[in-house]
Amino acid sequence: MGGELFQAEYSGPDGLAEVIEFVANSNNFQGNIPTEIGLWSRLQTLGISGNEITGTIPTEIGHLLYMKVCLLFQNQITGAIPSEIGNLNKLSWINIERNQIGSTIPEELFSNLDLTHVILKDNFLSGTIPQKVGELSKLMHIDMDNNQITGTIPEEFYSNLDLQWVHLKNNFLSGTISDRIGDLSKITYFWTSSNELSGAIPTTFGNCINLKWLELQNNNLNGPIPEEFGNMKSIIDLYVGNNDLTGTIPSEIFGKNMTNLHLNDNQLSGPVPQNYGQSWRLEELWLNNNRLTGTLPNIAEGELSYLVELRINNNKMTGEVDDSLCQNNLDVFHADCQPPYGEGEPHIVCGCCTTCFSSPSSLPSSSPSSFPSESPSLLSSSSPSSFPSEAPSSSPSTPPSSSPSKRPSARPTLSPSKRPSARPTSSPSKRPSSRPTRSPSKRPSARPTRSPSKRPSSQPTPSTTVAKSLK
Repeated sequence: MGGELFQAEYSGPDGLAEVIEFVANSNNFQGNIPTEIGLWSRLQTLGISGNEITGTIPTEIGHLLYMKVCLLFQNQITGAIPSEIGNLNKLSWINIERNQIGSTIPEELFSNLDLTHVILKDNFLSGTIPQKVGELSKLMHIDMDNNQITGTIPEEFYSNLDLQWVHLKNNFLSGTISDRIGDLSKITYFWTSSNELSGAIPTTFGNCINLKWLELQNNNLNGPIPEEFGNMKSIIDLYVGNNDLTGTIPSEIFGKNMTNLHLNDNQLSGPVPQNYGQSWRLEELWLNNNRLTGTLPNIAEGELSYLVELRINNNKMTGEVDDSLCQNNLDVFHADCQPPYGEGEPHIVCGCCTTCFSSPSSLPSSSPSSFPSESPSLLSSSSPSSFPSEAPSSSPSTPPSSSPSKRPSARPTLSPSKRPSARPTSSPSKRPSSRPTRSPSKRPSARPTRSPSKRPSSQPTPSTTVAKSLK
């Protein structure tokens, strides 16, 4: 279906003043949201997502005092979030993701104390996270990914004890992660990757016993990996790559549910723990670009049978890789198995490496840190990157909620129209010897305007217009 969604007769004397549900998701409807929508005084559900609605959100939306669910996502809406939205004291679910809304986040939004889901991702929102977010005692899901939000994560944020999904990645957030993160005992997702966060990783993460997906990569975090991570028995994916972490790899983190563990591009030292094979569900283990030493430990029969990616290149490790690991049919195995700078013996002997790198310790200081032995055509298909390959959908976009099922996504260069389906390629031979501190001024300041012809294909299930009235 297509054409103008909001017809003139909707606001007339015989219009939709008594409507309680207006649902027209996933069609090709166009036009603006009219100011007359404020006359639909009994409206409880507004669902117009997945269309081509343009214009702004009218301030008259603040007249809809019975509104509980507001779904405007995946359109071409511009302008600001009106402060009048704070009048909707029955509102529990708002989703305006994947639009072109560019404004600060009005603190009035968080006056709606019944809010359980606030989904604002993939817009041009700027400014800081209002402190009033801490007043939402029912809040379960907050998603502000892929915006231009600055400032710190307010201390009040950690007062929302029912929080299960926290998505703040790919913004300009700075400061530290509070020790109060341990108060969020129900948290299952905590994604703050690709920001400017600094300081140590709080040991109180160990109190988050329900945490399954933790994304902290691409920040400026320092200090050790907390051994308290071992208390997170539910953890499935742990991403802390591309920070400034030091110390050794704690053996406690190799839990039985771990599926993806990315510790790459830090300053970690010491050996790989002997018990790493106990994470028998492990699919990806990225240890590359650190200062690890020793020999990769042998594994017992049946361990790491699901492992498909192992990256240990650009370290100081030595020795021979045991055949037991090679029997697991690794798709990607990167190691320093090429002689140093083309001479001598390789530091690692491996019968199943897919890409061999030169030992970084023997290279001149002016040379790249490691050189792959494969041709560029082979390298491009398996070059390492510090980004996860897939992502769990960030909890439901629409009620009722369903459990997220996929794994964390690659950090995109923000274009709503061309959101990447796979992680970007990063050639190992061009990695700088020391990672510079990321400057917010060098990140993209704006995203291209989304073309209707290039809208994402993964829209909600198409539906026709449904309007339910009290009459």
